Amino acid sequence: MKNIFHGWSVINHLTLEKVVDLVLTNGTPDSIESDNWILDIIKRNVTNNSKILDFGVGVGRNIFKFSLKAPDLSFIGYDNINMLEFTSKYCNHVFGKSPIDFKNIKLEHDWSILKNEKFGCVYATIVFQHIYEEDLKIYIEDIKKMTNLLIVAGRGFNDDNKKITWKILERCGLYPINASEVNYSSDDPNEHITCVYNLTDV
Repeated sequence: MKNIFHGWSVINHLTLEKVVDLVLTNGTPDSIESDNWILDIIKRNVTNNSKILDFGVGVGRNIFKFSLKAPDLSFIGYDNINMLEFTSKYCNHVFGKSPIDFKNIKLEHDWSILKNEKFGCVYATIVFQHIYEEDLKIYIEDIKKMTNLLIVAGRGFNDDNKKITWKILERCGLYPINASEVNYSSDDPNEHITCVYNLTDV
């Protein structure tokens, strides 16, 4: 795969502060917040003891706080192996712990292992917009077999020759069940929204 998502594998020479700034412009390890509304959606739609996949976990701004707020759920964070080093650094910086100290969290860099598992929900925040259409379609086909609930948060503008991420997902047969609740038809490619997809019948 040649997408920018995997291009993050060349970040090992950067500081945690720089990586956080790249992921969330002007963010710092101490200022970035978790997307709590995503956890609210997850908790409304899954049962206790469900397994949740954070696709493109990044430094972990969501997964660690989600795991503390929902200890009855188990979380797996997926990213490339170099990014997962920064996940560990962020965890140590913010919580003074290692990811292995969180009993309901596991970090994984091998997609070939994950794509054969089942999840109560898969969520991706500010990551699909960086995956080129050819590769995103491959991930989506895998995700369709892994879960019935997909949550995608980010901007419409896709790094693949200025395509629109939501249109790529539509070409994969996905249309958000919450389209009427978000500004889904906006022509502004930089507007950030959160789309929820029911994959049961896709």
